[in-house]
Amino acid sequence: MVEQRFFWRRAVAFIIDLLLLGLIVTVFAALLNIFAGTNIVAPGLIKSSRCVEAEHFSAEKMNTFFPLVENSEHFQRQCEITHFFVTSYRVAVVGMIVKNGDSSFSRHVSYGVDPAGNPTRIFDLGNFIYFFAPFLFAYGLYRRKATWGKSLMSVCVVDERKNAPTFKNALTREGVKFAPLILFSLYNIYMQLAVQSDAATSDAVVEQLVDMLRTLLGTSQQNTWILIAASVVFGVVALWFYFGSFIRWNGQAYWDRLTGLYVMRKDQPFPQQTGATAVNLSDQNPSSEEVEADK
Repeated sequence: MVEQRFFWRRAVAFIIDLLLLGLIVTVFAALLNIFAGTNIVAPGLIKSSRCVEAEHFSAEKMNTFFPLVENSEHFQRQCEITHFFVTSYRVAVVGMIVKNGDSSFSRHVSYGVDPAGNPTRIFDLGNFIYFFAPFLFAYGLYRRKATWGKSLMSVCVVDERKNAPTFKNALTREGVKFAPLILFSLYNIYMQLAVQSDAATSDAVVEQLVDMLRTLLGTSQQNTWILIAASVVFGVVALWFYFGSFIRWNGQAYWDRLTGLYVMRKDQPFPQQTGATAVNLSDQNPSSEEVEADK
């Protein structure tokens, strides 16, 4: 079978799916915040931030957290971050910046705060959206051969017999596709639960965060560059995972090949390797004249 890439159609469809799902979750979070008094943050698929200088700690305390070295200085900020133009939260950002000639690097930590500047836990639904997205999108493929975005972009997902995928196949496909995002969300959830679990003051929260930062980076700039290099490698691998398979397999991504599924335009004939007559994706039944002719 010869597949086509449909890269831009698939990319736009994926973005549409995430934005529509994020909008639904945002409305849910906003209603809970209004009527239940919760402090839930919508997914950060669209977000903006506004930061101002703010003194959270004294200079002596900041030097305890981040001992100054040559050509370095402390900074303290408070940022208001808005997700999907509706829900917002505040974070305190404290750290230091070190200048080394024309380059510089910073070490800082951030934590959620209330309007008074006291530490608070932030419940971000964005860390959970990627867990139930595969189930929702898989159901769309199972029922209609397409998600919302794919329907708008006039593409669908089918098996070799041009049928809708089974729910198991569709869920496997979506689960593999979302795997990197799920792993990243698990890391964020762990960080949220690990920090502030037994800390009631800003000092205790920052001490926890600084200890974790020192464990991760050590005290030298070399460790910082190692972490940056590791992040670049991870980014390259992620890019190949999401885009490389379109080049290697002519449009059948890893999750498509694993499940034996294909993405095609709804009005596109179904191509065959054998050169047989193409079959349209729409259900086709023989006409009465054809049946009589066969007889």
